[in-house]
Amino acid sequence: MFSALRTPFESVRNVVRRLRGDVEPPRVVVEEAPVVAAPVVVEEEFDPARVPPTVLFLTTSMGNLCNFRCKHCHIWMNEDSRNELTTEKRVDVIEQFATAIRGRGTVILAGGEVTMDLDELFAIAGACRDHALQCYMTTNGSAVTPEVADQIVASGITWVTVSLDSHRPEIHEYTRGMRGCFEQTVNAIRLLVDARTRAGVSMTVAASCVVFDQNVDELEDYVEYCRALGVDAVDLQLLSRTFSNQNPKGDTFFENHFWWTADAKENAKKKVESVVNRYADDPLVLKNPDDLPWMLSYIDDPDFRTSAAVCASHERNLVVDTTGAVSLCFSAEMIFDEPAIGNVRDSTLAELWVGARAQSYRAVMNECRLNCGALNCHRRTNIWSAVSTN
Repeated sequence: MFSALRTPFESVRNVVRRLRGDVEPPRVVVEEAPVVAAPVVVEEEFDPARVPPTVLFLTTSMGNLCNFRCKHCHIWMNEDSRNELTTEKRVDVIEQFATAIRGRGTVILAGGEVTMDLDELFAIAGACRDHALQCYMTTNGSAVTPEVADQIVASGITWVTVSLDSHRPEIHEYTRGMRGCFEQTVNAIRLLVDARTRAGVSMTVAASCVVFDQNVDELEDYVEYCRALGVDAVDLQLLSRTFSNQNPKGDTFFENHFWWTADAKENAKKKVESVVNRYADDPLVLKNPDDLPWMLSYIDDPDFRTSAAVCASHERNLVVDTTGAVSLCFSAEMIFDEPAIGNVRDSTLAELWVGARAQSYRAVMNECRLNCGALNCHRRTNIWSAVSTN
């Protein structure tokens, strides 16, 4: 998911339904001021010993490196860590996760660019396949050749998201900072769709777009372009603050390309609402009308807080970084001085999940009102949420 949320997997309808078994995601309702706290229906206190994690976010050993120069993500400026987990340890973490979940589970491979180490990528994917785990990855497509596309399809990866920010080459290459990358990315999508079709497997190929002031007016054209490429899903992610921002002068890309004036906000909300409603009954587009209150509130104020603590990330997710540090959500560094609940070098995932620090952190996170908690991928199923700018 790779921004405050730090994840490229925001509000994915099909993922949520698969992980939680929901028939429909819960609706978020925007209330007029004054804000009244949303009613909370508490079924029973969360017990980590009884409820295992369902999602494991695992960075690959190349997770702090990337071969693109994206303006909204500065992870490519990082140096390769000398304290990273080995491939063998990462596979061991997958096996621990498979044992802990006692059923369905999903591994999401984060980056950096995960295809920079194909041997490790396929070793981890193979471990997921061997343990019947769903395996998701996001890529810029630069390493996808016909041979690599066939390998990805056969590897055990069940969902591939390719980052494509526009159907216009100049916009995609502007955000990604690489001349010629549009053709690389589009070709990767075509190769993956073709390889998947020839193999007759059910691997999902998706496209993901960072929505900002330069492409918001053409979202419907973008969706139809992706449909013509043969993708199964399209995700629209609103521009967030630059991930791992390294600019000493501030977050200039976010400041220059978010919607700050009243007219810009109204236009962006109109365009986003139009595309979401147009495709409300079309499974191609992952955002749906239940996501609109969050999206519209975010355009109004990217720092808004929810009127109720609706996030359940700490009851579902484990995030393992390149060094083995484990946290309960991608925004943990915004909440705690020490975001990690431990390290897989020192403890098992099961020990960390039920450990004292995890429990104490959950007590704090139960009150968290950061707006990322209202996304479908985090939001509780048993809470009616009022999104507000309170």
